[in-house]
Amino acid sequence: MTKKEQTLTEKFRQLEELTTFLEGDDVNIEQALEKFEEGLTLASECKKQLTEVENKVQKMKEDFKEVLE
Repeated sequence: MTKKEQTLTEKFRQLEELTTFLEGDDVNIEQALEKFEEGLTLASECKKQLTEVENKVQKMKEDFKEVLE
């Protein structure tokens, strides 16, 4: 069984939840480290997706340059 790919919006929402958790008062060091690592992984995935979108938009702008001018 494959895990459903999260959307960028879902990943950002999860990052917000992790931030809220880490800002809480009842976080022990082990939990904080685990959540921090999870956040870094999510941030890396978001950056990759954003770069892919940016590249796609740039290509579309080049392909439709005549229409956009």
